[in-house]
Order: sequence, then C-alpha cells, then structure tokens
Amino acid sequence: MWINPNYLYFDEGESDYATATAMVKKSTQFLGCFPSAANKTKVLFEPTTIDETKFDVVELTHSQGGHKEVMRAIAAAVADPRGKFIDVANVKTGVFWPCPKAPANTTNLAAATEAARLIAITDCEVTITQ
Repeated sequence: MWINPNYLYFDEGESDYATATAMVKKSTQFLGCFPSAANKTKVLFEPTTIDETKFDVVELTHSQGGHKEVMRAIAAAVADPRGKFIDVANVKTGVFWPCPKAPANTTNLAAATEAARLIAITDCEVTITQ
C-alpha cells in the first residue's frame, strides 16, 4: 500500500526570513522526538545536508509536562496516510497542530472546553543543518 507523505511546516514567526526560521519537512524524514526541558520537546528530522552526523531540529515550547501529547500529535501528523500540508507550529499566524490530552478517568471530555482538552504549543525554534 502506498502512503502519500505529509509535509510538516514549522515557522518561528520571524518576519524577514533572513535566517533559517521556517522549515517544511517530508514526514518520511521524521526520525523521532524527545523532551529537552519541562516544557519543550525536540523533533528530529533527517538533515538537509549530506552530513549524517547532524539533524534538522525543531524545538517546540508547550504546556508544562505535555511531552507525551506533543509526541502523540507529531506521530499522528507523520502517520496520516492522506498526504497533506500540515501547519504543526506557525508562530506567525498563530496556527498550531492540536495536541489532545490523554483522557483522565475522572474527567468527562465531552463536557470539557476545547482549550481544556489540548496541550498548547506556544512557540518553536528551527535549526537547519549547515
């Protein structure tokens, strides 16, 4: 079965784009992600250059302790078989891919507000290999 790749877009929100502040990566270039601080998750992609010792990195800032939800959302974006362009973190427009919280046994998710059901991604930093 052929799966169309998705294209994941990250934008720091810099207006001049003079430096590497935005990046689109094909979902097939996704390598993984890990917590880098209490409220940050790094997402690794195959490098833009041929230097196999480096990675293209996006560091997402999010709600405290929301690593698992952010990772789950990134995995869902990567694995979506439809092949589309996804704004994962666009600081310039304020568009962020939703990161649903894991259901809690004592919480009625149907009654909760949309904001209460999401882990908020609030910022991103793009690092492209040179």
